[in-house]
Amino acid sequence: MPNVRAKGQMLISFPLDEAFLAQMDAARGHKSRSQFIREAIFREIHALGIKVNPKIVFPPDRAKIVQIVGNNNRNVTQRAAEEPPKYRTKKKGQKT
Repeated sequence: MPNVRAKGQMLISFPLDEAFLAQMDAARGHKSRSQFIREAIFREIHALGIKVNPKIVFPPDRAKIVQIVGNNNRNVTQRAAEEPPKYRTKKKGQKT
C-alpha cells in the first residue's frame, strides 16, 4: 500500500537539484527512488564502519493477499487485508 509507513518508520524529505535528480533516476534502474536512496544511505553508513542490520534497507510488507475473489473469468480481483473476511454460511436445512 503506497504512502503507508510501518511502525517505527519516519518520513524524511529534502530538496534536490533537478539535474541531480535526473542523474539519480537514470542510475537507479528499476528500483524506486525510495529504495535507491535507502540503499545509498546504507552503503555510506556501512563504509563509515557503523554496523547496521541489512534487513532495515528493505521496506516491510505492506499487505498480504488473503483472498482471490472471482469466478474463473477475467473479472478476478485480489483483495489485500490483514485478516480474511468472515462469511455467513447457510446452516443445513435453513431456508434463505
